[in-house]
Amino acid sequence: MGKVTKMLLFLVLPLVVGLIAAFAFSNAKKEKQKVEFVVPSGNVFSRVTPTPYIISPDLPPLYPGIEWGEPQLIDEIVFRKESGELITLPGININSGSVKKYEESFFEYYTTQLKAKGWYEVDSASGPEGELYHYQSGNRYLTVGYNVSRNQYGTEGSITAYEYYIRYSQ
Repeated sequence: MGKVTKMLLFLVLPLVVGLIAAFAFSNAKKEKQKVEFVVPSGNVFSRVTPTPYIISPDLPPLYPGIEWGEPQLIDEIVFRKESGELITLPGININSGSVKKYEESFFEYYTTQLKAKGWYEVDSASGPEGELYHYQSGNRYLTVGYNVSRNQYGTEGSITAYEYYIRYSQ
């Protein structure tokens, strides 16, 4: 074998093997994980794809019953303190996509998960356009809630979708 042929084999063979391996890996069926959560009412939530996790050990995983968007850094989010005072802090906002049905255990899930991690509810509010709960843990704040979309302007139309959210201070 000539010097040029050996050099070509040395350079081309690993490239070909790498491309074959990459193709095989990209076409392989990826194992899906099953994530389950149980809340006090006995409801078990599971989903086939992994739940995205909030990047903080003192916060629970995102509610597993719906699909979530990417976290967004927001300069000013309004939170309510235990004293009732409203404060504005930078934080993270995560919205769900459009959800067609009301998730009955959404708030129960967060109340249970947050209480286990040392958070406590400081306020809540609800009305025809949505519902939210404020939580506090030391100097950290978190709000979970949803807003509704309707088929007509105002509160007279039928609800067509829900958009859930979680917002927390940094």
